[in-house]
Formats: sequence, structure tokens, C-alpha cells
Amino acid sequence: NRIQRHWDKVRLNLKNNQNYDVDYRILSAGESRQVIIELNSGGLKAGDLKVEMTLQLQDVHYGYKQMKVFPMGLVKEEDRNFEYRATVKAENDGAYVFNCRVIPTHQDLYNPNETHFIKWLD
Repeated sequence: NRIQRHWDKVRLNLKNNQNYDVDYRILSAGESRQVIIELNSGGLKAGDLKVEMTLQLQDVHYGYKQMKVFPMGLVKEEDRNFEYRATVKAENDGAYVFNCRVIPTHQDLYNPNETHFIKWLD
């Protein structure tokens, strides 16, 4: 199907190349961040894709826990390159880290949550 043919070309990055700035991706209680994702769709349509942000509480003993998922809104489309935005806030005590992912939403997929069709920012 079309998703399978184009999926290897899908790429997502934080705007302004902040992918590797670890401090930018960590939030303390009360902090908020507007996150802007640039997505090269690999030829897929915006309606074929869903972009989400995750926020996870970091735990020194157990790694990550308490993941929340937030949808990101499409704000710009230019020749199959898309820009998505969302604002996230760490409301409780602790240190949090955010990540972003893109998931296909096309009706041709047998199972829309197949892990090989999820691309993460990392």
C-alpha cells in the first residue's frame, strides 16, 4: 500500500535543529515549552499522518513513567512538508522529558499501531 511505499522517506525534526539539545527537551515542574516539528512526509498527505508529543516523568530508579500523549496541530503545509505545533507544561513536581512521534492513519493499514510504522524524534 501507499503507506508502506513512502514510510522510509518520512522524517521529523525539531525546528531550528534542536533535536540534540538535551536541556531543551527537559522540563521542571511549572515549565512549559512550545514545540515545533518539521515533518518531511515522504510524499504522504497530511491526512495520512498523526503527529503526537509525549511527556514522561523521569524517575532516577525506574527510568521513565507516567507518559502523557498530546496531539500536535498542523499549522503549515508546503509541498508535502508540514509544520506541527503544541505547547506542553510540566504541571507536577519532578523532571519531565518530551518526545515526538508520527503515526500513519490511513485506512489501508491492517493495524494502525504497528510499531514498525511509528517514527520517533530520537
